[in-house]
Amino acid sequence: MIIDEQTIEHLSNLCKLEFSDNEKTQIIDDLNNILCFVDKIKDVDTSSVKPLIYLSDRNNVLRNDSIAKITLKKDALNNSPSDDSDFFVVPKIL
Repeated sequence: MIIDEQTIEHLSNLCKLEFSDNEKTQIIDDLNNILCFVDKIKDVDTSSVKPLIYLSDRNNVLRNDSIAKITLKKDALNNSPSDDSDFFVVPKIL
């Protein structure tokens, strides 16, 4: 595939962008260079390379669920600077 001015016009209409003639020329050159680079990748022999599904070989490391000490509401409220019988009282923030 070769990028030409007609392709740039089409893309600019889709993107709702306007380019000067100088910018269009630069974009055409850049996109053609990118496509040439991608075509070079096709020449690389990847038949012996396994597909990359995960970035590492590690499995999920999960911890066992265990019952821990439960903090009672009354004890938690004792650590609060201000409380209203069942709730923490905090300053109003607007």
